[in-house]
Amino acid sequence: MAITQITNNVILDGTILPAKLNVTSTLRTFLGSATSANLAAAVIGTTGSGNLVFATSPTLTTPILGAATGTTLFLGAGTLNSTAILELSSTTRGFLPPRMTSTQRNAISGATVPSGLTVFNSTDNALSVYTTVLSSWDNIFTARAASFTSDTLRNACSNDTGTGNLVFSDGPTLSGGVNITGSLSASGNITSNSRYVVSVALSADRTINTGDTQLLLPLIKLDPSTWTSVVSSITRITPTVPGYYNINYQLAWRPGASNQQQNIQILRNGNTVSLAQKPIDTTAGVNTTQVTTAVVFMNGTTDFVTVQAFTSDATQTIVGDSNWSKVEMFKIN
Repeated sequence: MAITQITNNVILDGTILPAKLNVTSTLRTFLGSATSANLAAAVIGTTGSGNLVFATSPTLTTPILGAATGTTLFLGAGTLNSTAILELSSTTRGFLPPRMTSTQRNAISGATVPSGLTVFNSTDNALSVYTTVLSSWDNIFTARAASFTSDTLRNACSNDTGTGNLVFSDGPTLSGGVNITGSLSASGNITSNSRYVVSVALSADRTINTGDTQLLLPLIKLDPSTWTSVVSSITRITPTVPGYYNINYQLAWRPGASNQQQNIQILRNGNTVSLAQKPIDTTAGVNTTQVTTAVVFMNGTTDFVTVQAFTSDATQTIVGDSNWSKVEMFKIN
């Protein structure tokens, strides 16, 4: 039936219909000119909750977009990628997910929240994704700071106290040991802070007596576990961890007045375990060095190490310098 005229609520197509239709003026307008704009004006319930919605930018209430002829949705210009269920194509606009604070994001929780739910966390400036395995939100990307420094990276990482894979500190304390493949170089000094090492050195020249056991006083030391003590004016090293220890004892002598004997000794619990002996050098201005080493077992409680020096020249002096006169002890197992 072609509608040619509406007169007095009667539709005419050249023949007068036997029935009358009561219609609104907007519907009469649409029937007279069947455009989409006239249809939108004629239909009520178009605000988003009805079955038919008309708007340039419609506000839809809980819409479900089905796919009558397929299983994909493409917005923009171009060709849909065959592997995508949803594709947005634009060279001037981006994808904008829901934006909310951490508090608002965290309010979305519970058994019905699926893994993969994504929002933009405006508190952390990060994309957040929910995972049901952890039942929590995780930031997968954090916006770069205006100035990306090591402090920025440190603040973004957790577990940076010495036991993690990445540690930040001007002077880090590393737990569990450090394995280095290749070489290690440093422009300054590398100081061992191991609990299983001690180094004691003479800090000033001193003239010793025959059989002197006080030769490491005054002293300077590296002793992170406080193994060093002075008992009856004798310097002792008493490890608190049982095991085998390597002991290196080095002493530098200034020239003596007689060509007799001098020696140095390492003692464990007062018993000699290593000794080095040689004639006194009388060459003026020439210092000589003696070295002796020992590997001993220490029980970690009562066992202690002392060192001793002997010279036939009662006026002979040893060199007070941490590079010359020192004892170094470290655990080897």
